[in-house]
Amino acid sequence: MKNIKFVIYGVIGLFIIFSLLQPKSVDLVIDNPTDSPMTVSVDELTVEVPAREVVWVEMGTGERTIKLEDDSQHVFDFQKDAYFLNPSKTSYLLNEHFYGDLAAQLSYMSTHPDQKVDFLGLELEGRYEIIDELISEVTWDVGARESMPESVQGDADESYVVLKKLMDPKEFVEEMMQQFQAAEEEEANDAG
Repeated sequence: MKNIKFVIYGVIGLFIIFSLLQPKSVDLVIDNPTDSPMTVSVDELTVEVPAREVVWVEMGTGERTIKLEDDSQHVFDFQKDAYFLNPSKTSYLLNEHFYGDLAAQLSYMSTHPDQKVDFLGLELEGRYEIIDELISEVTWDVGARESMPESVQGDADESYVVLKKLMDPKEFVEEMMQQFQAAEEEEANDAG
């Protein structure tokens, strides 16, 4: 009986050690906000990224060599769960969307003050961040050209939920135009 327990504990121990030694998976999100397709290489893997599309690559942790279309090579040590690759070296705007009642929103805003950023020559004030590095850790909930949900269900103990959204320049301009048109329509309805 002792031998069986020894074998079982030994197998469990080997399984745990084997699991810990396995390379962790890393997601690499490659975004192409331009109107032309582009090619990126990750080590020996060549990835075609269509215009205005996102391609996901799954790989193991560790150092990888990224080669861009301009033949530049960049070595990066990937250790986190997800990274964003910006081969076009575009500036993205990261902003927050609040879901919850007004009292919770005011409380949140008092502890998370606005900051000013310059994006596309505009000075914006809010909870914004500019993402323009070649490789960044993914810290947002909704990627570029993905729609924000109409509503979000939080946990029972949460009075609000904040989601972070990444926007490329074209997406930002389109959103600003929609807001401008909506304001004009509202003004026309009020006047008429």
